[in-house]
Amino acid sequence: MAELCVRLFGRMLVQYCGATIAGFEHRKVQELFCYLVLNHQQIHAREVLATLLWCDSPTAQARKQLRHTLWQLQTALEQAGTAGTALLLVEPEWVQVKITPLVWVDALDFGAADARVKDTAPAQLSAADAQLLDQSVRLYQGDLLEGCYQEWCLYEREREVMRLLGMLDRLVQHCLAHGRYEAGVGYGERILRHDRTRERTHRHLMQLHYLAGDRSEALRQFQRCSSALADELGIEPSQQTLHLADQIRAERLEVERPAPIGAAAPIGQIVGDLRQMWSALNVLQQQIKTYIDAIERAPRDPH
Repeated sequence: MAELCVRLFGRMLVQYCGATIAGFEHRKVQELFCYLVLNHQQIHAREVLATLLWCDSPTAQARKQLRHTLWQLQTALEQAGTAGTALLLVEPEWVQVKITPLVWVDALDFGAADARVKDTAPAQLSAADAQLLDQSVRLYQGDLLEGCYQEWCLYEREREVMRLLGMLDRLVQHCLAHGRYEAGVGYGERILRHDRTRERTHRHLMQLHYLAGDRSEALRQFQRCSSALADELGIEPSQQTLHLADQIRAERLEVERPAPIGAAAPIGQIVGDLRQMWSALNVLQQQIKTYIDAIERAPRDPH
């Protein structure tokens, strides 16, 4: 059982056996710890970390600030006993976080759940996988490391938002296929709180309301879709959305059936997966750029 619990979504919170650990109120401690945890499978050169977190400071000053922040982080983690002291590995030239069974991190559990189900068609998710997704999206209590606007964090935050929307979309489609209309509405509305122009989600909600026996609300959902697209993008709903609205008005909705196991993924799911890949590539590109910048700024050995 985990002794050290780390929450990176929303306001960072680090607890040991249920008690909040002091020392994580410092912004740079939060940024350093968050970055190391999210990239725990890598060893990080001190030069790179210094450049990443203090990009506007001279190299010597940045390294000095990194040393001080590492000391603050180590001091804070010492309060968590073995779970804390074993978590952070600090060497003269590199730093790494080692995630052990004594440590639980919300963002890592979140990512693991997404990886587990991403190759399964939503309608074919097992009850256990659907429950896992539901528990995972509940972990997302706010944007990653709220209040941090460093470039690396913005990329990571975008990736987590895309992951959240993808998981919620799978849940919506699963509910639609299995008659869990009320739950599906809740997931769909949460998607629209992040992106009110997501037309496919509006269509799903129109179907969910109609199948739940509320044709009026289904048509009101169409109106909300039309308003969002007009207000934010200056466009009208697609022919697919207009056709769905016509079907609902005429009470002739064609209910989509779950795709058979092994069938090709729907185009919307493919687009969602590609968006996640694009976001991940942006993160990787930023990391590579950071490494290059750090190497170029590092003092050269005259010999």
